[in-house]
Amino acid sequence: MTYIERKSDPSEQEWEVLRHEAKPCLVSLVYILVFIGGGLAFLLWLLLSWIIGFWSESAASYAGYAAIGIGLFVGVRASISFLRFNKIRQAAAIEDLKEGKIDEIEVRASAVSKILLLNDNEPILCFQVDAGRLLYMQGQYMYDPHVYDQLDEEDQHNEMSVNGMNGAKAFPNDHFIIRRLPRHGRVLTITLLGHALEWEREVDVLKPEYDFPDSILIEGSLDSLSESLEEAHKAFGRTGGAEADLCTGVEDV
Repeated sequence: MTYIERKSDPSEQEWEVLRHEAKPCLVSLVYILVFIGGGLAFLLWLLLSWIIGFWSESAASYAGYAAIGIGLFVGVRASISFLRFNKIRQAAAIEDLKEGKIDEIEVRASAVSKILLLNDNEPILCFQVDAGRLLYMQGQYMYDPHVYDQLDEEDQHNEMSVNGMNGAKAFPNDHFIIRRLPRHGRVLTITLLGHALEWEREVDVLKPEYDFPDSILIEGSLDSLSESLEEAHKAFGRTGGAEADLCTGVEDV
């Protein structure tokens, strides 16, 4: 089990991703306000008007105002949480844009564990890449065949999988390369070089306060994964989302 981490120049397509991630995500903010706040307000208005309308039409109108207030409150709270989350990711992308480099990490993994999720950001995999280092990956990009480099159409439909399907092109894999945004963590491409690697176990070790990017190298072992993730969370918080204190051994190419 080994890994090699290099810095390389982004392609033009990767530059576009960098620029996009460094911009404020205002469209998503509008979606949150409209669909979470507005949608909840509308559903509450229908429900309360139907229930209270049996007793008093005037009370039903007041219930409608209350529903709008509750919906707006929830929408604003969700928007604030999103802005706080997006601010960290945007700041990391801006630093990546200034540096103008992409991480290229080649992994020969001996073992991988699947982590049970707390939200919809799945799958979550953790690879043992050397005696004291783990590669943590999470996100539905692992389901997307377009993320996988050098796959023909048949491979994309038949052999690529995050469910341990046997095959030369399956993922998780015992030998692969990822290209990623260094601080932001977004995985741009995955190049598969080896064979399918079945996860050894499924573990429930995440906590609600953990907020890792799509990919991150951390110190630790799969045998003590809970402690490793807890220490990584503490270090990640101290550095404000930067990985500088978590990763070493980077080569420029």
